[in-house]
Amino acid sequence: MSSLIPAHIPHPLDEEMKKMSLNNETTYSDCVKIMDECSGSINRWYTKAGRGIRLTSFQKMAKKFLNLQCGRDQGTLGNMKIQIQRTNVNGNVKSRYKAHEDFVVTCGLSYFLSYIMHHFNMATITDSRKHNSITEGLSNWTNVNKMKVFNTLMEEILTDLYIPFDVQGMEQDDSHEVEVTIQEHETLQCYQYTANVTDGKNVNIPLNINGCDLVVVTNLESLKKGCSLKVVNTEINVMLKTVKKNDDLLNYVKNFLQWFFIIVQMKDAIREGDVKRISIVLKNMIPFFYSHSRLSKYLTECIDYILKTEHTLSPYMSLKVQAGSVVNPKGRPGKNKAADIQKENEVKLLKTLIRSLGANKTEKSIVAITKAAPEIFRITENFESMIKLKAVKSSHKAKSMADDIQILLGKINPLDIWTRHHDRQLQQKVPRSPFAFDKAGLIYIIEITVKRLLRDLPVNNDEDEENEDE
Repeated sequence: MSSLIPAHIPHPLDEEMKKMSLNNETTYSDCVKIMDECSGSINRWYTKAGRGIRLTSFQKMAKKFLNLQCGRDQGTLGNMKIQIQRTNVNGNVKSRYKAHEDFVVTCGLSYFLSYIMHHFNMATITDSRKHNSITEGLSNWTNVNKMKVFNTLMEEILTDLYIPFDVQGMEQDDSHEVEVTIQEHETLQCYQYTANVTDGKNVNIPLNINGCDLVVVTNLESLKKGCSLKVVNTEINVMLKTVKKNDDLLNYVKNFLQWFFIIVQMKDAIREGDVKRISIVLKNMIPFFYSHSRLSKYLTECIDYILKTEHTLSPYMSLKVQAGSVVNPKGRPGKNKAADIQKENEVKLLKTLIRSLGANKTEKSIVAITKAAPEIFRITENFESMIKLKAVKSSHKAKSMADDIQILLGKINPLDIWTRHHDRQLQQKVPRSPFAFDKAGLIYIIEITVKRLLRDLPVNNDEDEENEDE
């Protein structure tokens, strides 16, 4: 199947985005050229649009799923942190971004691989995959026939794992199940059935009457009181017996994977420089930020970026803003970086010098030391070479992600996550879907935010969220 998956997802600007950035706004000389070309308002839009969205998504994700007080909940991030001894993961994403990013990706891949092993009946990660669609000699098939099998498998995987956002109505947790008792009028025999609550109101009861398989749909409230139904000329009494509790671990993992998928999509879109896909991902992130806070400032930033690049700016300026959100320092395919992250790396020395001025620094002193930064760096470097000061190197090696994944698979596979276990409870309660909120509220917030942004009015943001990021 590897021949069907491209190394880089093609997009309209892939040839341009794989070239080295000429005017790199993260360097001092090129920044002057860009500022001469653009007006002040365009600069303000450019520097604000979409900044730090990836960092923010990791922050919200860590707060939602990484509960260090619930380390005994097996299969959760708090427990997995202990299993692979990630002492540098403490929930403070802003100060230890790379450590948290690596940890989240490691856990996400472990969950996904555990599902793949379950779906294809694999005892170990190196076992051959067992599936009705996978036959011997598949590797010798043409790509056209392989693609049919690939599409079938992907459809099954997406159906099991992916929860799409539906703007209509209220998102319900469809893991809710009930047990019902059915009694035939003539024989008075009783049968127990497990039924699914589909939308919080209706119950689907699978039956087999006289060799005929069918699904009876009835109201949950009527079922609680007991009701009589006529099915295939047979009258039956139906009554609710017990309500089965949710599987907390399965709900936790499925919710986590929705965040993981959107973050992986954003990381790949940035690396490829696919500016159109970045806009699509930002649209998909809006309900995720809304689920964290109705007044999320990052929800506002997503809307602001989309509004400017797709509606208010001219096509030329829109493309310039979108393309300027990533830079390719070395000019290779799949090596783009977010412009704000690259800028942070470029100004590390400058920030250190400004901090050395102390708490009473003035704007004039900041400007002076900014101008002197290159010369200060050159003098320091020359002095270190004269005294033959050697750079201190550490023998510490980064842990292998593959080794950590093997450890985690050994811990989470015995938990049988992908088989529903009723009454499997966790201290940390997370709904199955990240979109378990009233969609009408989201639409209202989007409409109000758009109106205020178009009039250049300030948008009310969550003060608690502001304090989290400081």
